[in-house]
Amino acid sequence: MKPFNRIFNKYRRGAGQADKEDDDVLDFFEDYPETIFDKKVGNGILSISISSNGEYLVSGSSDKKISLFNGDGELLWNFETDEYVWGVCVSKKGDRIIGASRKLYAFDESGELNWDYDLKGMAYSVSMANGNIVVSTDKNQVHLLTNEGIPLWVKDMGAVRGVSMAPNGTVASVLALYGLYEKVKLHNTKGKMLWSRKINDYMWGVSISSDGRYIAAGSSDKNIYLFNNDGRILWSYETGNYVWGVSISSRGRYIAAGSSDKNIYLLNRNGKMLWKHETEGNVMDTSISPDGKYIAAGSIDGKIYLLKFQN
Repeated sequence: MKPFNRIFNKYRRGAGQADKEDDDVLDFFEDYPETIFDKKVGNGILSISISSNGEYLVSGSSDKKISLFNGDGELLWNFETDEYVWGVCVSKKGDRIIGASRKLYAFDESGELNWDYDLKGMAYSVSMANGNIVVSTDKNQVHLLTNEGIPLWVKDMGAVRGVSMAPNGTVASVLALYGLYEKVKLHNTKGKMLWSRKINDYMWGVSISSDGRYIAAGSSDKNIYLFNNDGRILWSYETGNYVWGVSISSRGRYIAAGSSDKNIYLLNRNGKMLWKHETEGNVMDTSISPDGKYIAAGSIDGKIYLLKFQN
């Protein structure tokens, strides 16, 4: 899809508005984001994460690989696991890389394996903040570990498909089990549930803002949702198909999402779509830098994308 010269205010609004303090959120971008690269790197890309400055991008794939790229899309290293890699994350500076399959793996930027941890099940999602790492598995368990791989607790929390942790110690999670648990939840780092909200269909991806005030989630009902930290739905925005990975910028100003309609979406905090970027496959995951300047995405056809824009 070729960039447009200018994008004007012609997009649908979401069903609702965020708080009035959000008036600083831009209504539209004058320039369509620059595509830094889009390239095929293997088979299905299942998970992706970008460092704060956009200099490092880590992906997990159905090739069973954890891969690190620089900001130009050059492969720096990869590590082969025993299973699909559904969860990855990278620290702000790119000096800590986490990948999750049946084990949790921790690397430095050179690709040296620092430690691994047996999850005794298949990982679904992983997130890290403030020296801790949280990961969910297909054994209906959520694990919390230190950055050195020391387990703090393991709790049975149901079919948790996505997890996201904020530096203030709150953990957002989404559950995917039709008819029972299509919920978004907020926990503290002791595992205590603070609130739970039921949605209409399977929930897949989740992302909490760095200040813990906003939570974005994606669902099989084709919607991107934004919640506040009290569990109130601020808005929902309907895409063309299932919504998989979502990512929110540090203060919740921008939300990126990937859909099975083969588009990457960017919305502002008021629920307004700023643009969408067409890809060649179902977009399984997205990652937005804290300042909202960079968006990375991975699709099921094995391509990764890095977009840059002025905000």
